[in-house]
Amino acid sequence: MKTARITTSLLAALLLLTGLSSSGCSPKGATDMVIKSTESAYAPVKEKLQNAMPEEAKAIEAKIASAKESAAKGEYKAAVEVLKDVPAEIKDLSGKVDAKLAELKTSWDGMAAAVPGMATTLSAQVDKLGATKKLPKGMTPAALDQAKASLAQGQQAWTDAQAAQSGGKLAEAVTKAGEAEKAFGDGMGALGESMSDVGAAAKAAGSK
Repeated sequence: MKTARITTSLLAALLLLTGLSSSGCSPKGATDMVIKSTESAYAPVKEKLQNAMPEEAKAIEAKIASAKESAAKGEYKAAVEVLKDVPAEIKDLSGKVDAKLAELKTSWDGMAAAVPGMATTLSAQVDKLGATKKLPKGMTPAALDQAKASLAQGQQAWTDAQAAQSGGKLAEAVTKAGEAEKAFGDGMGALGESMSDVGAAAKAAGSK
């Protein structure tokens, strides 16, 4: 396995850099070998991790970048040290990423079924109230403005969510869809009783 080869490379490099090995390999050569081996092990799972577990992917990439920076300064031991736990991290994440992708897909499918309907309902009510000459009892212009702002925020978040999903970035898509769902919910909350009336009318129409 690649992670096993990296672990061997790391051990050899650490022995060399601490003076416990008589290997003819230079500190720079040993460090470059560790960095390249780590990148090679990360490459097959990189895209999946970026799409499903972006924070974890960023953490691994930050360690690789830090190792390269240290190596460029001639700080070879520091470069190897920063990568010493990365093989285990890659192995652990490789075993989790497919399940995470499946979980995110389930979340996305549920949101994709619900959020557009929330947007349509809120938009219709905002348009209706905006066209009336006199707002219903208990409804204030400020509440309507808040609903309009929430609608716009939700629409933008949903557009961003769809773009992320199309690009395979499921974690980002689900996060943005959650923002859209919250924004539409906030807008409905701002309209209060008028949204209750819409819900009751829709329910009555559906029972006929």
